[in-house]
Amino acid sequence: SLDPKAIGKIANYEVLRVLGRGGMGVVLDAFDTVLHRRVAIKVLSPQLATSRKAHRRFLREARAAAGINHPNVVTIHAVDEQKGMPYLVMEYVAGRTLRDRIRLGSPLDLTTMLRIG
Repeated sequence: SLDPKAIGKIANYEVLRVLGRGGMGVVLDAFDTVLHRRVAIKVLSPQLATSRKAHRRFLREARAAAGINHPNVVTIHAVDEQKGMPYLVMEYVAGRTLRDRIRLGSPLDLTTMLRIG
């Protein structure tokens, strides 16, 4: 299950809550107990965890994201696997998602759009 209470801990990361769900998995809010910092962890969904193709795609996306160094792209800290479930540890960025802003009817002004990207 991808319930934070059921997961509890992934390696040295204490899972706090679910940030979002997507087609390939779930993004979790977590705390790195070694480096004492908040992180986001993308976990491949249990339905895809048994698929070798999904594992390869997940790893390919992680490598591609790790190769990007840009202020508007989160930093990748690590990629690993626990109990057959691959996960990606990323920089945690607080704030609203673009989806939230659109849903709230809060349009982005031109300056903000250009700054994002």
